[in-house]
Amino acid sequence: MILEVSLDQLATEVIRGVAVRTPEQSDNEAVEVINIKDIRDGRIDTASLEKRVVTSARRGKDERIREGDVVVAVRGPQFKVGVVDKQADGHLITSNLVALRLDPHKVLPEVLAAYLNSAEGQHNLTAKSRGSAIPSINQKELLNIEVHLPPMETQRHIRDYLRSTEEYLATLRAEEETARKIRDYAIFRSFEVKA
Repeated sequence: MILEVSLDQLATEVIRGVAVRTPEQSDNEAVEVINIKDIRDGRIDTASLEKRVVTSARRGKDERIREGDVVVAVRGPQFKVGVVDKQADGHLITSNLVALRLDPHKVLPEVLAAYLNSAEGQHNLTAKSRGSAIPSINQKELLNIEVHLPPMETQRHIRDYLRSTEEYLATLRAEEETARKIRDYAIFRSFEVKA
């Protein structure tokens, strides 16, 4: 049986992003932070994180995300959602993002992220947003969003399916990159001058 549950019933804690600024050359307190651009395909991409200086009062204490948190972009044209993995664990998020620490007995992070990234999930996020030039959603409205939650056994099947399709897509991307390298090498060899 599918239940309709609000996000505030699924989240045990909400981690707000920190205010940051671009570091100057003399700044030695810059740290890598996760921003909206780092959320891709339901995951957090830590390959190209930018360093920023934290300017919020708490300086990032108790604001670090953990593996399994779901990060939601709360400002911008698209409300991207990603799951924190081992590589992103312990990082700070910027003030454009909010992280939801979930009750693992109620919802699996991959399932919630997939739902929020779906057309229906994006519609629900957009419906709660304010502003037209740069839409944003406040924390209260975010937590009031209702999600259709299948039973835990079904969630596990969905999570396993998501993981296998992600592995398959990663294999396809690697094969595509290899094919490009072979093509580029063949073209390069075709124009090589022989003595």
